[in-house]
Amino acid sequence: MTILYFITNLNNGRGGHFHSLNHISRAMAQNNTVKIVLIGSENSDIIRQNPGYHINIPISNRGLFRSLYRIRRIIKETEPDVVHAFDENSFNIVRLTTSGKRVKLVMNKCGGPNPPGQYPSINNLVVFSKENMEWFVDHPRYRGSNICVIPNRVQKLHIDNHFEGISREEGVFTFMRICRIGKMYLKSILDSVELLTYLHSVGLKKSRLIIIGTIENENIFRHLLEIAKPVERHITFFTEPEYTWNASQLLYLADAVIGTGRGLMEAASLNKPVLVINSLDKIPVLILKDNFDDAFKTNFSQRSQFTGYNSDVNLKMIERLVKDEKFHGELSMYSKRIFDEFFSTEKVPAAYAEAYHNSIYARNRVFSDLKLILRTLYYAIHFPKKNRA
Repeated sequence: MTILYFITNLNNGRGGHFHSLNHISRAMAQNNTVKIVLIGSENSDIIRQNPGYHINIPISNRGLFRSLYRIRRIIKETEPDVVHAFDENSFNIVRLTTSGKRVKLVMNKCGGPNPPGQYPSINNLVVFSKENMEWFVDHPRYRGSNICVIPNRVQKLHIDNHFEGISREEGVFTFMRICRIGKMYLKSILDSVELLTYLHSVGLKKSRLIIIGTIENENIFRHLLEIAKPVERHITFFTEPEYTWNASQLLYLADAVIGTGRGLMEAASLNKPVLVINSLDKIPVLILKDNFDDAFKTNFSQRSQFTGYNSDVNLKMIERLVKDEKFHGELSMYSKRIFDEFFSTEKVPAAYAEAYHNSIYARNRVFSDLKLILRTLYYAIHFPKKNRA
């Protein structure tokens, strides 16, 4: 099978869906011919280092029709069995070049909340979460569409345990949160600090928190430092580029990880017990067999809610995790099981092969989505001017 992937890069090329495409395409390339086309800026090291990377096609006002012609020509020359757009923008652009053609056009919605407004007409859609799956299945606009959920998108991490000379602090239980330091993930950091403060209040003073992330908002960072003052000696921030560029390499320092989305999945690949943010509480929730489905539904996002949640029980479980090595070992093995079953790219070839086989040929409803397509083109033409690196 020949699969032609498209992804739009209008910023720095480092978002989670770039990593997802990188991992998924590598897995699919084991038994298929894979090519990846970057639309927009070419500065995505994640994609450019992929063996399947084919070409970058810039988008500009003067060269718009030339770019669309190049995309159309690549599709014609490649003769793919499937054209797979890995974001809404690339889907809206590519569909302009496939109108009237007999093409299996597939799109990925890579996590995130359900669409707040109008969303493109899609014949073949792959989603990462049950939350998104249920929304599309129930929406009248997508009754004739082929929709499937495939959460698997993470390769098992391999780390060297000696990153820049930072060693584990023996005898201290370390929680880790990896995220950008800004408005989007502020709650997750505040909740992590709240958890550490609680543990110290009940006498578990040999516990610490490491936060790794680029500072997006200096005011928020200063606010966090002020909030964290009661336990500041037990919190470490790594914000320098040498740490944030490949933050997962520092996971060896963690005894447990407070994660969201693919960050949580990467931690699980290393058998780390994981905690997820609870949208209705200020303490992260320790993932156990009984609450896994609730977190899984929203792709382990900050929107997670838990049926029958009991804050006191959750706190006792976290205390036990810190104090009881046997319990920690049991949850480490549980993380391994959920990674193998739900997240690992080892299941990607079979899952996507089935999705592609079941895909229907495009009924490309360009005119009904013209407003969305024009918005994508305007954004693609104007946004990169200030943001290309």
